[in-house]
Amino acid sequence: MRVLLVAVALGATACAETPKETANRAASADKTRAALDRELAGLVPGAPQSCLETFQRRAGGVKAFGETLVFAGPGRTRYVTTAAGCERVGDTDYLITQTPSTRLCRGDIGLAINRTAQFQNGGCSMGDFTPYTVPRR
Repeated sequence: MRVLLVAVALGATACAETPKETANRAASADKTRAALDRELAGLVPGAPQSCLETFQRRAGGVKAFGETLVFAGPGRTRYVTTAAGCERVGDTDYLITQTPSTRLCRGDIGLAINRTAQFQNGGCSMGDFTPYTVPRR
């Protein structure tokens, strides 16, 4: 019994994050947030919508910023949604969506597919889509 307790304690200690790992994770999160801020610079958010029409998304026009996906719309419009599991889209992966209609809607599933090896690298469920547009003058 004592050996089991020691093994459990060692296992829990091995899973703990070191201060360096914590700092690296925080720095990575800050870098991701700064990149998202640059992508949306000069744009203002509108009311969230539950679906995107097909004409509002362009092939290859999606990038991941951590758990946030940004779809390119017409002009400078961007549609932002939260989709944990698809963090590498636009970098090493592309996104394939599984939708029963011609629209991409909240709750639809996206698959992150590795560009080189063509294997599934993650999956995510779409949230509401918030449009970011150029402010009217």
